[in-house]
Amino acid sequence: MQLGLLAAAFALSVWLFRSASSSAQSRERLETLLADVTVTIGERSLRCRGLIDTGNRLYDPFTRIPVMVMEASIWSDWLPLGWASRLAAEPADRMVAELGGQTPADADFHDRLRLIPYRGVNGNTRMMLAVKPDAVSVVLGDRLPQTSRRVLIGLDGGRLSSDQTYRAIVHPDLVPAPGSDPAPSQPA
Repeated sequence: MQLGLLAAAFALSVWLFRSASSSAQSRERLETLLADVTVTIGERSLRCRGLIDTGNRLYDPFTRIPVMVMEASIWSDWLPLGWASRLAAEPADRMVAELGGQTPADADFHDRLRLIPYRGVNGNTRMMLAVKPDAVSVVLGDRLPQTSRRVLIGLDGGRLSSDQTYRAIVHPDLVPAPGSDPAPSQPA
């Protein structure tokens, strides 16, 4: 009986060790894909952590400008009242139509709003509200910052990471290739 209990305890400890080791490796791999993102509009800036998504191939179909995605809650001070939460449930094009005849207090910011068509994982085509910033700076690990002026930021009404590890999905065109010098800032 004691030998069986000892064997079961040994098997359990081996399983726990392998699980912990696998989890640590997964976190380490994820950490290599996380970058610090700074978005600048005028004199103001926003900062968050972003996940480099090599599968993200979202571009504005007319200008071919890359689109990265951020949680709308980060932009709640800049968007019209309630928009950050409404983006999760309402179509972005309907919300932009509300601005039609209004004279917004921050007209410069509203001139930066765009609608970007995209196809979700389920295959449905929708419109995403996007913002045209002055610049986006991405710092990955110990590399030099990569600053892009030719970028759009799509706003997502939900959470991109359940544990808030990251709050943006960074387009791979905004990050220099490993081992390469950072590209010069892109013109607007």
